[in-house]
Amino acid sequence: MSNKIMINKRILLLINVFSIVLISPAFSSEAISISGIVLDTKGKPVKKADIKLIDADKKNSASTKTDKKGTFTLEDIKAQNYTLIVNKKKESAEVLIEAWPTGNVNIKDLKITISKKGEKQNTSFGTESVIDDELVSATSDIGKSDSLKAGTAVKEKKPKKRPKKIEKVSVSGKVVNKKGKPVKKAKVILIDENYNAVEEIETDKEGLFVIEKLKPANYNLTISKKKMLVKFKLKSWPKNNQSIKDIDVTMTKEKQKVRTLPFGIEPPQADAGPDQEMAYEKTVTINGSDSYNPNGVIQSYEWTEISNKLNIEDPSAPVFEFLSPKTDQTFEFILTVRGPGKIIDDDTVKVIVYNKNIFPIAIAGEDQTIDIGDAIILDGSKSNDPDGEIKSYQWRKINGKKVKAKKRW
Repeated sequence: MSNKIMINKRILLLINVFSIVLISPAFSSEAISISGIVLDTKGKPVKKADIKLIDADKKNSASTKTDKKGTFTLEDIKAQNYTLIVNKKKESAEVLIEAWPTGNVNIKDLKITISKKGEKQNTSFGTESVIDDELVSATSDIGKSDSLKAGTAVKEKKPKKRPKKIEKVSVSGKVVNKKGKPVKKAKVILIDENYNAVEEIETDKEGLFVIEKLKPANYNLTISKKKMLVKFKLKSWPKNNQSIKDIDVTMTKEKQKVRTLPFGIEPPQADAGPDQEMAYEKTVTINGSDSYNPNGVIQSYEWTEISNKLNIEDPSAPVFEFLSPKTDQTFEFILTVRGPGKIIDDDTVKVIVYNKNIFPIAIAGEDQTIDIGDAIILDGSKSNDPDGEIKSYQWRKINGKKVKAKKRW
């Protein structure tokens, strides 16, 4: 009987999938953290801003919100390349974070500024560590530019700062009674949005008044004499404000409607588009077509490259393209648009060109449990290079008995 009975004893063997080494070593399993603060363009902390950490597969690895002080912390994060995205209403920012094969450290006190344009910046989990030559494939698509090292991700020359234009406006007018005669010593008060009296004067013998050297803002203007009162709302624009002249004020005992007076006609708003980061020999598109004009038509566009490094083929077109050079350079363009009444507005856009190369990501697959004698299949096809393609694969066994592979990648 014993010769006829066959007992199959199945023994399970747990093995670790061999380490895969691509053109760059795989990222380590280090657990790290990111902490910092989110600020607006005025340097004030932004509370309840959405923080998302996106990996190379465009998956959300972690998320949180800033606290009352604008600070945030993301903990127990695997060391790999990420894009940190910050959003609050219509303002945003992106931070490209690079990881190293080993020796990654926590990112602390990261300062992120959000804006309507969408700010961009680079950082890394510490400085690049030394890698054992035996673990690195002979072929590599990693750029040798120092621009990938922490703190020097983008080398940019600071252009000369253009002097900031400080706008000043004035408000003037004449006060008369029902009969058209000037009203002298009428009280004229200009009140800001915080209900503070900015200016308080009286009309002269001719009923005239002038308030000069005003910072453009929204104001309430009240003019009174005994029981007579007239009110105005003064509306400002973000830029290109003009003085309000020759306001006709007629004083009556009857209640009058509050009139709104703008500091000039609504000016155009230039929009040169968001700042860009570009790799070598890539087509760069500069687009100013989102510029705004109240009547829907921009009368003219004019592009200027500040440092004169580039000749723009058609500087009067709203959109133009150029090929990025093979060297690290920074370009800054000024867009000037013209609107009604020959009023102009300008905006700038910066293009940073560098050897923009992100480390490839090695994915050797999940650990496996198999039967003795069964074939072991290793699949590294999910490995990827976020900004290019995989040039070569190299498998290396780091533990276990010698095996013969039928196929090498």
